[in-house]
Amino acid sequence: MKRILFVLCSLLPGLLFADNVTVGQAQSLAVNFFKTSAQTRGASPRLQLVWNGEESGTRTSGEPAFYVFDRTDQEGFVIVSGEDVTLPVLAYSFENKFKAEDMPVNLKEWLAELRRQINDVRKKNVTTSAKTAQYWTNVSASIGTVEKKLATAKWDQVNPYNKYCPYINSQRAVTGCVATALAIVMRYHQWPDKGIGTLSDYSYEYRNVKRTQAGHSLGHTYNWNNMPLTSYKNNWTIQEQNDVAQLIFDCGVMSKAMYTAQETGAPTREAVLGLLTYMGYGKGAKLLRREWYSDTEWIRMLKQEITTNGPVFYAGYTSDNAGHQFVLDGYTSNEYFSVNWGWSGSCDGYYLISALNPTTPGTGGGYEFNYYQSAVFDLKKEDGNSRYENLLVLGAGTSSSSDGTQYNGLATTETNFQPGKNFTVSVCYCYNMGFNVFNGEGVLSLVDKNGVWKEDISSGTLPFENLDANYGRGWSRIPCRITQPLAAGDRIWLRYRSTDPDSPSDWQRMLAYERVVSEIIVKEPGIDEVTSLSYNKKDKIILLKTISEVAYKLTLGAAQKLSGKTTDAKPEIRIDTSALAAGTYKLTLEKGTDKKELNFVIGNQK
Repeated sequence: MKRILFVLCSLLPGLLFADNVTVGQAQSLAVNFFKTSAQTRGASPRLQLVWNGEESGTRTSGEPAFYVFDRTDQEGFVIVSGEDVTLPVLAYSFENKFKAEDMPVNLKEWLAELRRQINDVRKKNVTTSAKTAQYWTNVSASIGTVEKKLATAKWDQVNPYNKYCPYINSQRAVTGCVATALAIVMRYHQWPDKGIGTLSDYSYEYRNVKRTQAGHSLGHTYNWNNMPLTSYKNNWTIQEQNDVAQLIFDCGVMSKAMYTAQETGAPTREAVLGLLTYMGYGKGAKLLRREWYSDTEWIRMLKQEITTNGPVFYAGYTSDNAGHQFVLDGYTSNEYFSVNWGWSGSCDGYYLISALNPTTPGTGGGYEFNYYQSAVFDLKKEDGNSRYENLLVLGAGTSSSSDGTQYNGLATTETNFQPGKNFTVSVCYCYNMGFNVFNGEGVLSLVDKNGVWKEDISSGTLPFENLDANYGRGWSRIPCRITQPLAAGDRIWLRYRSTDPDSPSDWQRMLAYERVVSEIIVKEPGIDEVTSLSYNKKDKIILLKTISEVAYKLTLGAAQKLSGKTTDAKPEIRIDTSALAAGTYKLTLEKGTDKKELNFVIGNQK
């Protein structure tokens, strides 16, 4: 939860309330965006609404999540949010068109997740942050300035890029977004000179197609200088077509692509493993998921990767776990990322990877949009000294025993932690998400509210012996004992390290999937650290989400208007402001010796 600031505030109308954006408002903002942006400053642009997020070229009587406007007088497009709790500009380009009628599948799915995120914000009645509100009045400032932009190939999935792909039902299969994106990244690095070894045969069943794809030998030279960065529309020679098509086909078979005529899918993990096995890229490359990190950390990591190593091989997954790959090749100072969709440059531009500012009050987390994303980090040429990175992650799972017990990370039945008191913790499950067999050990540790280690509390270490990649293991009822004095915010973490002489590592905290318990609070932090506030303008309801056993009372002067105590089942406080008279109110929250006060003003509501 976000920390609430207990300050004097006027809720009516002092807070900034979320509201829908009409098509007229969106178009006015789009015009202002192009008129005031440094790259296009000048006369009023001519715009056309090409998509409202629902049906191409139409308007809806509902509440669109966003609007897409193309410039008709020159190149460029902008996607404007339909909800002012988000940043106003979701994506833009000064160089390309947005072809709604011929949108790449990866972009279509990306925008579908974005739509779900914005609609979820509407349901949760999230309030608009002051910073976001400022951008709605100064839209050109919202995008920031371009800090890094790499030149990447404007390639595609159809002819001539697919000229070596198999025929499916008498029709040439498309390359797939994974193979095209992978080839674009390799073209940037211009590595390797040639592949190593032989790609194996494999069988698959996908989109009503069941077949076996033959492997083939590598070793042919990649003529990087003969692979244009421009699209095929720029009149390639036959040799240029062949060289690019061969690279993309190698990437497809290497990734175990499941070819069909309309859509070709491939596992991202197989693609990355192929780079390490056949293409001479360093073993230190990692495939990481966004849900393992905070938004702020994820954005920092992406910027560093682009700056240090080059374009990022990025995936967005749909709710059915279908992956859609693309390339990030630049970024702005305000966290817009340049996206190459692998569609001949169509719809390429700068996109937000989240519609919400990471500091937006009440957002917290929990959006599917964030869960289904992954990226490859530390991708670079093999230098002869690289080693596999160790990567263990806490996840959920079902016991293999007859009872089929469900586990969800760390678990304990202890509710009253005290120094010197014995208790147990179960750890299920720890998954090896690296690319090599893991040997090492784990330990349960007590850390403070900032994650600073205080002591190890489990009796001995937890052994990991020959844990294969993509497999996991767990332990139930591990004996534990705390000896250090407890402070507010202290918690239990699971840490691990590799003991493999070829890839040793220091102790580190184990990452965790979203919705998996990755820490156990042993002494609760203060009320102000775990309480969040939101306001529903329509219903005039103040909602405070906090912890259980918090006593509260609402007073107007000496008169008490409301009182109660939160519970485990309902750790929240609801205040119907429509029933309150104008005045300055004080809400007092207490739990034990912890006491906080929130003052707010209600104006005349008539």
